Order: sequence, then structure tokens, then C-alpha cells
Amino acid sequence: MVPRSFVKGTPDIEWVQILTCYNFFMYRAIIFDMDDTLIQTRQAKFAAHIHAAKRFYNLDITQADVQAHWGKPFHETVRGIYQDISDVDTLTANYLSITGQFPLSAYAGAHTMLKTLASKFQLGLLTAASRQLVSLALGEAQIPLSHFAYTQTSDDSDFHKPDPRVFLPALAYFGRQGLEPNEIVYIGDSLDDLRAAQGADLHFIGISEHTTPKSVFDMAEAVSVDNFSALTTLVLK
Repeated sequence: MVPRSFVKGTPDIEWVQILTCYNFFMYRAIIFDMDDTLIQTRQAKFAAHIHAAKRFYNLDITQADVQAHWGKPFHETVRGIYQDISDVDTLTANYLSITGQFPLSAYAGAHTMLKTLASKFQLGLLTAASRQLVSLALGEAQIPLSHFAYTQTSDDSDFHKPDPRVFLPALAYFGRQGLEPNEIVYIGDSLDDLRAAQGADLHFIGISEHTTPKSVFDMAEAVSVDNFSALTTLVLK
């Protein structure tokens, strides 16, 4: 590992040169966050929740109300957004019944990047969404599930980011494939993603400008890129 005191304040281009010299990018597996990392989730699903709240419960909620519960496990998200107005199963069923009106799409370059990296690394997907929602989201975004050797959803762990224990099932899977944590990199869009990865002794690369500015990742001394072409170049070094 490169000493942090050695790289603190170092410009991005020198970061890449230094880390490459230390074989920092000799990854064997790449785990991706899904929402707002691979898929443009926030805009579509915020609108869907606002619509569902008004249609089914005559609740007037705002984007700020949705944001307050965004990123939590899905059952906690719906309970918070809809103020426990009904049971979780009913809230979920009503929400899912209208999500087709607010389709998801992948970020530019995501398809090409995943196809390229899936041919060279073991890929994983780790998200706070439920397995049902992951299946629907990947389908809408036209991302083949077959790209991923391992998929972990909120149904598979009692822990959630930024708690690093969220990675325990994933690390157990990749451990059975003979991989150590320092051979794995997690790709995410938020500081919660960063903190969870650091706590689990994984490498991390941030996708900036989806939800988190590059300046914020820089302040956290985290490597980040703002497009998937740059990500592909970085992990293949």
C-alpha cells in the first residue's frame, strides 16, 4: 500500500503514475455499486416515489423527502418516504405498479465498459436495492446480469453502507475464488461507498459528478474518475 503521507495533495496524473509503480492497480475483481453509479436512478425514481405517494395515499412529498431516505435498504426507504402509512408489502406493490412510467437507463459508456471489464476480471454487484428491484433495474437499463459473477442485494446482508460489514458476503464469495480483499476494488458514487470499502480493506475508485463532486472525493483523498472510459483505462493499467 502506498503511504498516504506520500501521496497527499498529489495531482491526479501523478497519482496514477505513483500507484501504477506500486502495482496498486493489479486487481483481480471489481465490485460495482448500482444506483447512481451504473444506472441513472435518482432522477427517475425520485419522480416515481413522488407520483406514487400522491396517487395512492394523497401524500405531497418532495425530492428532499425522498433524499432523506435514499440509499437505505429498500424496505426502510419505502417506510420512511411513505411515513409508514401502510405495510411494507403494500407500499412496495403500489410503488412497483407505476415504476414502468419512470424507466431507468444506464450512464453513457456503462455498457461498453462492463463488456470490456467482464472479459478480463471477475465482476460483482453490491447494492442496497432488493433483488427484485435489481432485476427490474438491470432489465430496464439493458445491462445483462451475466456480466456479474456475484450479485449482492439488501436481501443478502443485515448490514448496509457505510458499515464495512456489508461486504462480508461478497468477501466470502471472492475468498472461495482465492481472492484477498487487497485484490478487489469497489466502484461507487458516494462517500458512504468509500467509507464502507475502506473499512473492508478494499481499494476504491469513485465515479464523480453522478452524485458526488470530484472535489469531495479529492478532499477524502480518494481516487475518482468522471466517465467510464477513464475508469476502464485506470483499472487496466
